[in-house]
Order: sequence, then C-alpha cells, then structure tokens
Amino acid sequence: MRIPPVGYFSRAINTLFLLLLAGSVSLLGPHPAQSADAIPWTRESSIAEGLGAPTAVALDADDNIYVSESSGNRLLVYNSSGQYLKKLGGLSKPVGIAVGGDGRIYVCNAGSGNVSVYSSTLALVRKLGAGNGEFRFPVAVAVGNSGNIHVVDAKGNTVKVYRPDGTFLFSFGAHGNDDGNFNFPTSIAIDAATGEIVVSDMQITQTGIRGARIQVFAANGAFKRKFGSFGQGEGLLMKPLGTAVDAGGRIYVSDACQNIVHVFDGGGTYQRSVYDLDHPFRTPLGMAVSRRTGKLYVASLNTSTVEVYQGGTGDGGGGKGSLTFSRTGGGGCSVSGDPSAASSSWMSLLPLIGVFLYLFARKNASADRRNDGHTAKP
Repeated sequence: MRIPPVGYFSRAINTLFLLLLAGSVSLLGPHPAQSADAIPWTRESSIAEGLGAPTAVALDADDNIYVSESSGNRLLVYNSSGQYLKKLGGLSKPVGIAVGGDGRIYVCNAGSGNVSVYSSTLALVRKLGAGNGEFRFPVAVAVGNSGNIHVVDAKGNTVKVYRPDGTFLFSFGAHGNDDGNFNFPTSIAIDAATGEIVVSDMQITQTGIRGARIQVFAANGAFKRKFGSFGQGEGLLMKPLGTAVDAGGRIYVSDACQNIVHVFDGGGTYQRSVYDLDHPFRTPLGMAVSRRTGKLYVASLNTSTVEVYQGGTGDGGGGKGSLTFSRTGGGGCSVSGDPSAASSSWMSLLPLIGVFLYLFARKNASADRRNDGHTAKP
C-alpha cells in the first residue's frame, strides 16, 4: 500500500516550526575532506515512501523503523527493509520518538506538552506524568535498560526521568552554562552498555549566541564529562539536534546547520564524519543505530527521507566525496557551492520565516503570562 505524502502547506509549517530548534537556515551541505585511507561509511539506501518532513527515527528489537512527522501529526512505521507497514495519526507536533525493549513506543508531542505511550499495535497506553502540560517543550526521549524513560524538555532546560509505569522518578539539569546544566537541550541517547546518558544542548558562547556542546551523565543524572567545540568544520558543532550511541560506544551527532553527522568515541574524541556528496543530508535531525547490524538511520528533514548508512567499523572514517568548509554571507551556515543544490522548499519558505517566528513568539508570550497569573490581552 502506498500512502500519500503530506501537503506542501503543512510541510512548510513543520519546517518553520523546526527552525525554532535549528536556530538558522542551512541551504547547502558542507562536508570535510577525508584521508585517502579512511574506511568510508556507505550510503545503503533511503526511505521515502509517504514521507514529507521526518523529524526523528527509532528502531525496535526487530529493526522495524519508526518515523515521526510534525507536519502531518503522525508516526509512520516501516519494516527493516524500509517497506511501509502502518501509521498513527492524531498526534500533536511529534518531534522525538523512542521504542522500549518491550516494544512500547514513546512520542514527544511538543504541541500539547506530553509524552504519549503506545503499544506495539499503536494503541494508546498512557501519558507520562500528568499528561498534557507535563513538559514545556518535549523534544527527545530515550529508554534505558531498566525501562526508565528519559525526556528532554528543551524550554524547561532539564531531563525528566520516569518509571516504566509512567510515574515521575527524578530530574537533572537546570538552565545555565555550567557543567550539568543546559541551555536549550535538543537530543538524548543512552549507551546500553554503560548506562551513560548523552545530551546535546546549545551552550551560550562568550559572544552571547547559542553554541553547542555534548554532555555525558551517569544513570543517576550526575555529570561526568563534556566534549564538542562550537564552530564550522571537521569535528566542530554548530547546531547539534540529534544524538545516538552504537554498540561500540561511539557517539553520533547530527549537525542541522552543517548538514553532516559527526562521530566521536565514547570519550569525545572526533573520529570521522558520515555523508554522501551525491545524496547529501538536508537538515539532519533524529538518528538511530541498529545494535544488530550497525546501520545508521538519519531523519533528513528537507530531503523528505530517512537516510540509511552501513559501515564505519574501522579506525578511519569518512564519506563519499570531499568538500572544504567555508563561510559566506552574514556569518550564518550558508557555504560556498552550487546554489542549485539548495533545497527549493527552504528557498521558497524564507519570506515566511519572520512572520511565523513572530506569531509563535506571541503565542508563547501569552501562555507565559497566563502561567504567571496574568491574563493575556486578545
């Protein structure tokens, strides 16, 4: 069965909604040059059927693939070969997703401030905590070996942890630049072997802009270490919006500004980058790595695909082709290259960005005033 793609208008709204996470528009994809003897990651395939603007991807124990789409307020399910199986609609701006060891599916509904739990048959089981409004802006979720559920609340600048039955257990982190705190955390992953929790956020730089860092915590939420330097280039981070950990403890970070996936070892040392110059990522967001096959799945928002890569088992690294990082224009993430490679959907949406962000800011400001006990003016 072939399902229809979402409409252009709803895709546009979704893309602009995700700019709140990305913080800037990336039109072209820079990629670092790699050494000649590097062992490349190989792009195996892509999943495109029915996809309009995928935001996150997760795998179950059988490597069935779950993809969230904020634009269509839905979750799509594919088998391990990428064939469409079924979908779940009626969600509320789903951004992050995860699948537990028991097959239950966890969906971050940013629009209603909840994380909903579904059975493997897509039946609603419960919502975490108090349900709607439990989170200010839930953007990512991960399930540990114990079954505890870890949720990133980006606007709350915290990670909340829940028991398998959905009741609140504890939280860690607060707003701040210090170790263990967050400035708009964006993603989370758990190392199944060590239980360590990996969280990306946008640490404020000395110049006062949102930067980038990766922090690693113990299972109890205690800060352990950090890595990642803000900047443009090989091994540097601009807008880290997705993280994943493979069976070997390697940490993957998607950079939505540079259109690339960086790979670090468990200690935070840069190892390689994943890309394919012939099929570049366009705003890579959520990721998942199969513990069975080692395949890497990347939600590429603006190509309307989930990109599938195999390889990267050696000490080398890299991808197909090479480009040099460079910066043009007003200091954003645009780069030199062929303008025809830019996504037409980004180009056509640029005039709408200011209007959308203004309306979203007004909505949030009104909500904040109501939460503070004030009545918003109509």
